[in-house]
Amino acid sequence: GTGPDRMRNEHLIVLANGHFNDPVAAAVMTRIDAFESLYVQGRLPAWYMRATSAVRMLAINKRAPEPNGARPPVRPVAPGNVSRRATTRAVVSSLKSEFLEVLQPHQVAVGAPGGLTDAVFAVRADLEQRPGLADVDADISNAYNEVKRASICRAYARRQPAATSAASATRCLLPSRPS
Repeated sequence: GTGPDRMRNEHLIVLANGHFNDPVAAAVMTRIDAFESLYVQGRLPAWYMRATSAVRMLAINKRAPEPNGARPPVRPVAPGNVSRRATTRAVVSSLKSEFLEVLQPHQVAVGAPGGLTDAVFAVRADLEQRPGLADVDADISNAYNEVKRASICRAYARRQPAATSAASATRCLLPSRPS
């Protein structure tokens, strides 16, 4: 889905791919790049930083409605603005090694395509090899959005020098919330 600005991925993809010979489009992409650089550096007004962090909340059914008319459980989905997602993806991609250094000791699947699947299969293989073990799910609640942005930035900042730019990017790219 699209975010609050209703821009679609295709709008930026056409400009970013540059598979055309159009000086006006090239100039637009240069300006977009300069603007998004200001955004990542946190050099745009605070109201703009908050506005671009807005999302459009959607409730997606997890399964078909029950025959008795009972509503099925829903999964909240919050698509953000396309330009913010594209910029965030570019920043995170450029800082991948720094994020890995900071997060990998604590996050099993970070930076590994299919890492979660690999972790699940590793646990299953270990349980098969050692039948006396038990797999206990200790994640009592979903911790997503439970950590304050300021705490993340402080933790990154303590991991000098690699985490410096990751902390700066995190400060600018996460939605503004009281810390």
